[in-house]
Amino acid sequence: KVTLPSGVKTLDAYAFNESSLSEINIPDSVRSIGTELFYDCYALKTAHIPPKISEIPDNMFAFCTSLTNVNIPSNITVINKGAFYYCKGLQSISIPVNVSFIGNSAFSECTALNSVSFAGTELVWKTIRIEGSNTYLMQAPMTFGKEEPAVTVLYGDVNCNGMVDITDVLALNTNLLNGTPLPALGIRAADVDRDGKLTFADSLVILKHTVSLVNKLPL
Repeated sequence: KVTLPSGVKTLDAYAFNESSLSEINIPDSVRSIGTELFYDCYALKTAHIPPKISEIPDNMFAFCTSLTNVNIPSNITVINKGAFYYCKGLQSISIPVNVSFIGNSAFSECTALNSVSFAGTELVWKTIRIEGSNTYLMQAPMTFGKEEPAVTVLYGDVNCNGMVDITDVLALNTNLLNGTPLPALGIRAADVDRDGKLTFADSLVILKHTVSLVNKLPL
């Protein structure tokens, strides 16, 4: 076991890669982590990501085949490419609500992954940009929570132009009828009845808001 002293703020790239490290205690003072920090640490079983980190770097845990448990703090917004690539022992993962991007192959070859929990709603999950080669993540059984991401949402502003008007109604209707994509933040803004899904009921509420029949959004 390796215990780093409190006060350490930076862990450079490749610092522990290809080592026989099985356990490490990273202090909460760490603010910066380099790429491939634990690359091919085949004996590493558990990991703690410091709460002041906002991104999981490229290939941070790639080929950590013994890794079964990892704590992802709530302020993580990005899980970069290859972050957990070939972590064949990883069975479950909890993804915080503020994650907005999961890079290519972040969970590729995680063949044991059988449980994914996301702190936010299913609607928020659909706004996350998830790049390719993440099949095991996408196919694993998933549970959702009720948390909202720490971003300011102007409810009703479906096209994200800074105002709520008839063009937002048209944008939502086009999405519902034809599948025309909406901006990620626009998907959240469109759920004005807060039921976790987009329907024509949301469109009607926005329309009523534009003609002052509904005073406040969301409902």
